Amino acid sequence: MQIVPVLDLMGGQVVRGIAGRRDEYKPNQSCLVEGSEPLATARAFRERFGLTRVYVADLDAIAEAQPDFETIGELVESGFQISVDCGSVSLQTAERLRQFAVEEIIVPLETLADWKALEQLLEVIPTTSLRFSLDLMNSDPMGVLGENNTTLEIVDRVSGFGLTKYIVLDLAAVGMNGGLQTLGVCQSILERNPQAKIWTGGGIRNWEEIEELQNACDIDGLLVASALHDGQISPAEVKRLSKT
Repeated sequence: MQIVPVLDLMGGQVVRGIAGRRDEYKPNQSCLVEGSEPLATARAFRERFGLTRVYVADLDAIAEAQPDFETIGELVESGFQISVDCGSVSLQTAERLRQFAVEEIIVPLETLADWKALEQLLEVIPTTSLRFSLDLMNSDPMGVLGENNTTLEIVDRVSGFGLTKYIVLDLAAVGMNGGLQTLGVCQSILERNPQAKIWTGGGIRNWEEIEELQNACDIDGLLVASALHDGQISPAEVKRLSKT
């Protein structure tokens, strides 16, 4: 299991996620770095914790603005392996992200219009470069497709496209310091597809919880932001996890 730090971007700054209520997000305050500049924040993750893989959620792009290609380019040029969620991914946007050498393009359920859109993306982007984000709100799947499909129906459809990499995230838990709410879903995905590689997160509080999760389920990565910024997880603990 690896820790994957999260950069939620809005208006060119890192913001603090609060239960998916994006109108309440404010520039991040952290014990790791002064200010909320994205590259400085990413460098703090690397310098303090040795973390070079970062999950970037471009919240402006998710709200249908242009992706923050400038920040994405700076992160890649500075040696970070990044997975980018910029909402509904057009073929043009996907190709540009690949030109930036983005490691993974996230396909989020929240903004996926229909299965045809995913099928078209797969015609030009290899499955190894895509990660499907199973976006939940209080355990219910989000977006248009979430209205007419159960969580496991969505998982089965995604698996049918040959995708094996997932993010499982309940936005209601993000930034609330209430513990992970997605363990059961992750276990169900792995029962259906033992080869699945899953990142999950939302509400991770401390090292003790991470140890419990490591013993409970074969999760590949944990998305963490607040617990790192607030000093609830130490560099020594993160480095200990990387050796297991």
